[in-house]
Amino acid sequence: MADATRINQILSYIHENYNKKITADNIADHIKISRGECFRCFKRHMDKGLVEYINEYRLAKAAEFLKTTDMSVIDISTECGFENASYFGKMFKNAYNLTPLGYKNAFVWTDKTIMDVGGCDYEYWKDYGKGKMIVTGDKHNGTFICEWDEINNIVFRGGRKFHDHDKTHDQIGNISLTYDAEIKTWGDAYLCVYGWTVEPLVEWYIIEEYSTYKPPSMNPLLGIHSTDDGTYEIFTVKREKRPSIIGDNNDFDQYWSVRTSERSSGTVDVSAHFRTWESLGLTLGKLAEVSLNIEGWKSRGSAIVRTNKLIIEHP
Repeated sequence: MADATRINQILSYIHENYNKKITADNIADHIKISRGECFRCFKRHMDKGLVEYINEYRLAKAAEFLKTTDMSVIDISTECGFENASYFGKMFKNAYNLTPLGYKNAFVWTDKTIMDVGGCDYEYWKDYGKGKMIVTGDKHNGTFICEWDEINNIVFRGGRKFHDHDKTHDQIGNISLTYDAEIKTWGDAYLCVYGWTVEPLVEWYIIEEYSTYKPPSMNPLLGIHSTDDGTYEIFTVKREKRPSIIGDNNDFDQYWSVRTSERSSGTVDVSAHFRTWESLGLTLGKLAEVSLNIEGWKSRGSAIVRTNKLIIEHP
């Protein structure tokens, strides 16, 4: 039997029986292979363990029921194959960074949205494909969960938009951002601190982690900057007739700091990057946004942002 056929049979069995007790022996007997081969085949082709997938699928179904039904948490736990509601609650919070009831009351976006939630400015944008953003935080900790598939370009952000566009970063104060995030991706994606200035119009990135593609590709290296226990390579890119925060057809520069030793948690001294860019002759205008940003390109993936704290020390 071809592995592709086995995988399809295993997945079908799980999807049809997720609300019952499932063991590797059940599955192996169903498709007539050994228990060991069942584990090996699944891991080889799904890049995750069989038990891990079963739990993920059950939790995804539970999240769906929480948003689409009036069932109690206990009933949903049972319906999704969990024998113990307390264990279900712990697993759900670990996966979604929220209790089941917290998730039920959270904002869940499946299309382009910009909204202030609890004092944090969130944004979800895509050109096409499937995506979901679950807003879990507030002005003290702009956390969120996201997932995407079959996309060209998709972004998920939480931070602060300076709507008046009337102050430079120096006038606002010293800016830093502390974060902790976990990304799983198949294809291109990156985690960064992100924003814009106006007068001049500049889009800027501080890349903390990336997958297969190192942005911004083959552009010349402008300089090197050491901060936050790491080293960043600095690049610039010119964009012409592109969408921006002031319209859909603008010319502007992009400034990039790309960390050479990637990380998924830490503190970024945003102002230190601003000062380094300016020391290299790169002009920044009035600050328009500072956000933690997860962006995907031609990929599928998911991410959970457990910490996203923007700190501004006023001058």
